[in-house]
Amino acid sequence: MRKLLATLFAVTLVAAACDSGDSDGDSEERVFELAADVGPDAFTPSVVTDEQTCDKDELMEELESRPDAHREWAEVLDVDEDEVADYIDTLESEVLDVDTAVINHGLADGQAYPRSSVLEAGTAVLVDPEKGTPVTRCKCGNPLLPPEDGEPPAETTTTTEPEQETTTTTEPENGEPPLNGEPPPCEPWPECEDGEPPPENGEPPPENGEPPGEPTEPTFDP
Repeated sequence: MRKLLATLFAVTLVAAACDSGDSDGDSEERVFELAADVGPDAFTPSVVTDEQTCDKDELMEELESRPDAHREWAEVLDVDEDEVADYIDTLESEVLDVDTAVINHGLADGQAYPRSSVLEAGTAVLVDPEKGTPVTRCKCGNPLLPPEDGEPPAETTTTTEPEQETTTTTEPENGEPPLNGEPPPCEPWPECEDGEPPPENGEPPPENGEPPGEPTEPTFDP
């Protein structure tokens, strides 16, 4: 789980105030909230233990003692009010390893309002193990959501055309096309160097230069 928290939402800190919140939720600035500070408009008192863990039983008791906080906490996290106790029981107590961007929620006049925040590394939170994201800041009981710009990009598929096989044909120097990859028939004979084609029967010409033919019988003068 710590690895999941360590990779949550890379952020740029654009605000340095730790005790201010925009109750109308219109501000685009992110409020940097120190781990040791409760912050404005808390849902509950701190439920952080001396060991920097979250006391889930105490959180449940505090929410049940505050009907508005109980109702709004459930609505922000999309949990039925009757199932809040069971949901809190499934959460895991963690301490943030890095500064983490969230949509924090304050409680003013019985209504939850969002504010973009950056929680300092070292902040105790409750994490939804199925989502791998913090859902409650234990210092104030505030419900948390992922930032709107923290959604992962859509998957993209790259289609690559299959490579086409190519055949390279090398023409011989005399201009004759190769025969099944074999050298042309006149290549071994020096007599073909003058460009004359080889004989049709494939035999080299005789050394005296006479064309091949039928053998003749010798003649004798009387």
